[in-house]
Parts: sequence; C-alpha cells; structure tokens
Amino acid sequence: LGTKVMTATIQISVREHAGAKRTQESVCVSVPLPRGNSAVADRWAVQCPQGELLPSQTKVLATWSDGSVKWLQVLFPATVTAHASAYYLLLPADKRVPEIKDVVHVEALSDRIIVKTGGHTFTLPNSGDVLLADVRKMDEDLRIGASVKASITNRQLGCHPLTLQSLQLLESGPQRARI
Repeated sequence: LGTKVMTATIQISVREHAGAKRTQESVCVSVPLPRGNSAVADRWAVQCPQGELLPSQTKVLATWSDGSVKWLQVLFPATVTAHASAYYLLLPADKRVPEIKDVVHVEALSDRIIVKTGGHTFTLPNSGDVLLADVRKMDEDLRIGASVKASITNRQLGCHPLTLQSLQLLESGPQRARI
C-alpha cells in the first residue's frame, strides 16, 4: 500500500433545501473509498466550485483488512445559494498542496480549555458549576454576567444546579473541536 497512488476524485453535492443562502456553513460527510485506494496517512483536499482549496478536516472512520481507508469523514465550509446545489471535489492532496492553517485552535490546560475560532475566544472550566467562564471577540471582553451556568428544573423537585465533574478534549482539528 505504501507505493499505491490515490486515484479517487470524489464529487460532493451540497443541496440547500430551506430557502436560505448558506455562507461558509460547516458540512460533514462520510465518503466510502475502494479497497487499496488510500492509506490512513494520505492527505485529502476539498476544492470549491471556483477551484480554490478550502480548509478541511478529515478523519478515518473505518479501514479495509489491508489497512487502506474504507470510510473517510470530511468536514469543510460550504457556500450555496437558496434552493440550489453546489458541487465540491474531494481530491488527493499532493506535495504541492499547502497546509491550510487551523480555523479552530484548542488549548487544553490543567484547569480550563480555551477555544479560539479566529473571531472569538471561549474559556470553559474543567469542573464546577460554570459551563462557560469567558467569551471574547477579537480580544474585546464580552462577558455575559459573571458566567454561564446550567440547571435542571423539575416541577416536583424544583431547580437543581448542574455541576461539571470533568471536561475532556475528545478531538481537535482545523475545522472542529469536540469537548
């Protein structure tokens, strides 16, 4: 598999059904690949209808018995007009394709997780009754009161605050982070 060349170029159709123009909306698709076509370490690129390469994030969901990729998850920003379709290409990225810088940057510290999206920074404590401790827009403080807390309300038992036992960073990529 080490010397095999990726040959698949896959068209991804994004259809807008709700009647609203979508600009840079996150699209997540899972793509089946033929046996032996792609190694886990191979890089992929998403090309928009205008021919530009987009920031994208891929994740191998399943592999064939020979170790090649069977299912590949792809996340990328898509733009499509109301009630229309836009066609994107998933293609093998060769050495000429530049690395695309992260859109989402996540920093896991001992007491908190900091998420930077380029325009906003969110601070999430690792434990306690505060879910969102701080929000900043381009280094401008946008605190919402002191913090954001959550509670569960039950008609018989009343209101009970939720307490976070721990917060864990599950996935961090250039397009999306799962906490």
